[in-house]
Formats: sequence, C-alpha cells, structure tokens
Amino acid sequence: MPAIAWFRSGGPQGIRTNTPFSGTLFPMGSLSSFECEKCGYTAEVSGGQDAGFEAATQTILCDGCRELVDVLVGKRKGADQGFDPVSPRCPKCRGDSVTPWDESHPCPKCGSSMTEVPA
Repeated sequence: MPAIAWFRSGGPQGIRTNTPFSGTLFPMGSLSSFECEKCGYTAEVSGGQDAGFEAATQTILCDGCRELVDVLVGKRKGADQGFDPVSPRCPKCRGDSVTPWDESHPCPKCGSSMTEVPA
C-alpha cells in the first residue's frame, strides 16, 4: 500500500496504555541495517512503516537515485488524533517519485535479496 494511502486509511495502530499520560502512545521508531548478499549495498533504515510519538515514517525506494531511505509520511495532529499525511520526498535527491519498501523487497541496485544484519 502506498505510504500516503496507509495514512489516509488510519495509519499505524497505537498501543493503548493505562498511564498518567493516558490514551494511545506510539513507541519510538527503530533502525536496522540491511545488506545485499550479492553486490554489498547497505542501508540503515526502519525496514518498512514506523512511527514515534510525533511522526510516522516509511522506508522508500527513491526512483530517482535508487537509494533506500526513511521518509516522513505523517505528522502528529494532536493528542489521540492520529497523523496528518505528508507527501514523501527523498532526502538525498529531493525526488518525489518513491515506492514503499520493506525487507521482503529486493536490493535497489542489483535486484538480489537483502537481509537484516544483526546488531
């Protein structure tokens, strides 16, 4: 599902908590290293959809520079109000022709499998 469509359909589902902050909390995002087994290309990205307290991101393949990067796809509206969608742009080349990527997708450079590198 394209990143913007994901947010228009409700975005990430939060974690309900019973804390003094009450309401829906989103865990902090995380990064993983991915490496191509064939050509050695590496990327440090979340590996798909991710969200923190104030923003939501999506790992994308930039069609312009053929790099994997995480991009902002949503900004927090307010407490318990979800995210406002943001049109994703590649931070490296500023291109807006992007494709959502997750770890099941191939290497953007050679098309071979990419695997998560243990920390």
